[in-house]
Amino acid sequence: MDLNVGIEASSPGNTCATTVNSIKTVPILVNSGGNAGPRFIKNVTVTAAKCNSAGTNGVDPTDSIRYSSEYGSLENLLVEQGTTLGLRLGADGPVNSVTITNVTSGPAIGNGTTPTCHSISGTTAVWLDSANPPTNTTLLSTGDVPNTGNATYIIVDCNNLVKGKAYTIPFTTAGHAVTHYVLSGTGKNIITTDTGFATFPSGMQLGLNTPPATSAVLDVTAGNIQQIACPSSGGIVTVTPTVPTVLPGMEMTLIFIQGPSLSNFCSIAYPSIMHGGSAAPTGYGSVSTQKFIVSNNGTDLYAEGPASVCTSSCGTP
Repeated sequence: MDLNVGIEASSPGNTCATTVNSIKTVPILVNSGGNAGPRFIKNVTVTAAKCNSAGTNGVDPTDSIRYSSEYGSLENLLVEQGTTLGLRLGADGPVNSVTITNVTSGPAIGNGTTPTCHSISGTTAVWLDSANPPTNTTLLSTGDVPNTGNATYIIVDCNNLVKGKAYTIPFTTAGHAVTHYVLSGTGKNIITTDTGFATFPSGMQLGLNTPPATSAVLDVTAGNIQQIACPSSGGIVTVTPTVPTVLPGMEMTLIFIQGPSLSNFCSIAYPSIMHGGSAAPTGYGSVSTQKFIVSNNGTDLYAEGPASVCTSSCGTP
């Protein structure tokens, strides 16, 4: 409790630029190796501002606190004062059953070696690493010190994607805090910001993807909703979808739009990893909708039920 931790810079590029076992200098590093670690870490102020003032641009420390532990509690953390990332979770080992309360970001510096996950990088108050996705973990009250040159993002979640990119909650004029962020790992993530509330299943790739029927690549990194339309010309076609990338627990909805006539009609031949897929609807212009979920081993998709079929007055899907 009551820790004030800083990195000194006796000369430019000295302590600030040190790397040990591929990890740059970190004010606080906790790695319990998949076991229970420190029960409480409370009232911590972390700074690397002296590295910045010493002129070590380009080699500043990356993380304020690098935490990989289980069954712990972190409370009242003032981070990212002169580092690129504030609290980094899961970079070195599992993070499970951890409660994190009141993380405040100070003036961030983007000169460190900023990691990139799914096309996202930048100064961040809380970074959820893809190496070890946190589970059963709750973030309560994460924000910044107003008017201090805050970070680009409040939270970067490398384990949940939006159209192929890591899910982010940026600092904006309207939003400077996340009051509630729950990472269940198996159920639903719950997000409450100062601008709204949302839930989404773990692993979900939010968005719509419309691959052509001729290739039918169901790219779930581009959207959890995949919509295929049978060609309006070209004769009778067998659509053979492929699913190149999935994650355990991910849900995918397949919307299939049947052709307009007997001479332009489609059937579906599912790949071996898709189980329980319904046949293409038989009515001309009809629309079927079916949801699949990815198994725990991350290789197979299983239908959650039969397809729902619209046969008339189906609107414009």
